[in-house]
Amino acid sequence: MTVRELVEKLSKFDPDCPVVCYSEDEALVPKSQLFRLLDIVWVDAADAEGCRLEDGTPYLKIGKSNVSREVVLLAVTLDF
Repeated sequence: MTVRELVEKLSKFDPDCPVVCYSEDEALVPKSQLFRLLDIVWVDAADAEGCRLEDGTPYLKIGKSNVSREVVLLAVTLDF
């Protein structure tokens, strides 16, 4: 999702409404639960290069290079 898409979607809501992230990803959700709540801690941007680790895990190499581009980062926490 791009910033434009996110802003467009969020602009349809009350600007004072809280934003809550959640995930149904099996890697994040304990087996006894259906989903996991995540709270947004901060939003920032960085130059980064998207890649995958040897095990296939998506990863970002933070830093400016000839193949990096600006990405917006949402830092989230389980401490909701």
